[in-house]
Amino acid sequence: MGGNTISWPVSRRDLKLWFQETYPVILVVYDGQKDRAYWIHIQAYISDRRTPELFAGGDTISFHIPIRNRINPRAIRAIARCKNDIHKQIRGKGPEHV
Repeated sequence: MGGNTISWPVSRRDLKLWFQETYPVILVVYDGQKDRAYWIHIQAYISDRRTPELFAGGDTISFHIPIRNRINPRAIRAIARCKNDIHKQIRGKGPEHV
């Protein structure tokens, strides 16, 4: 794990399931040597990419998790806000975009 991102393999089978989830799917990768965890919001990550590319090819795809995305209290609040925004949208009380 070096540089600005952590490359992590994700099964395309799992990705297809996560793509269909309404609520946020958060991938957390733990670096035991540094005792740090990093996260990425799966739906936001894949929404920035062309869908056919995500599901074509081999059994896995590499996700690149920015090392600035450390799990800490601020990250937990951001994840909770994301979930709450989606919940409000589902109930018809939130922003139109997610």
